[in-house]
Amino acid sequence: LQLVGVTSLFIACKFEEIYPPEVRDCVYITDHAYPREKVLEMEHKILKTLNYQICVPTGYHFMVRYLNYINASCHLRNLSFYYAERNLQEYDMLNCLPHKFAAGALYAALHQVQMGHPQPRTTPTRNVWTIELTELTGFTEGDLLVCASGILKHVQEETITASKRQLIATKKKYSVEKYFNISALPVPRLGLSTMDYF
Repeated sequence: LQLVGVTSLFIACKFEEIYPPEVRDCVYITDHAYPREKVLEMEHKILKTLNYQICVPTGYHFMVRYLNYINASCHLRNLSFYYAERNLQEYDMLNCLPHKFAAGALYAALHQVQMGHPQPRTTPTRNVWTIELTELTGFTEGDLLVCASGILKHVQEETITASKRQLIATKKKYSVEKYFNISALPVPRLGLSTMDYF
């Protein structure tokens, strides 16, 4: 298991990092439990098993595309990323495919932005999910309600591990001025009962 772990890290670093570690670094961090040849052999096995398909689009890739398409403000970008990042640690959000997850986080963020800028009473409520966004994402507003509601539900919760440790890094990250204190904003309600979540 240690060999699989260190080799997987080695592959990921080679794919993502500008200056990836060398094989000797992998041997060193395993305290020389495996020689260089074993690491390279495991790398070959892993890549062959995966058919060399190690890159898949994540929610982040879709989120960037959606936000760029609508020329989103910094405020909306930070809010969308906060909602998405906060939900990365939630097991039930794995039920949402990456492109739907990104669209759900954006949908929830758009509702928060609209909540912060209420329309005058004479103006009908503006629909936050436009035809263009439906065409871009492939999802209607109705398709996103459950996913977005789940995202907002988790944003309101304090995450605590089984060992009673609080997971507050994302909330803390987005509580600073650089991110417009996004995590302190009120969370919108989308009208689903808690029975409607995953």
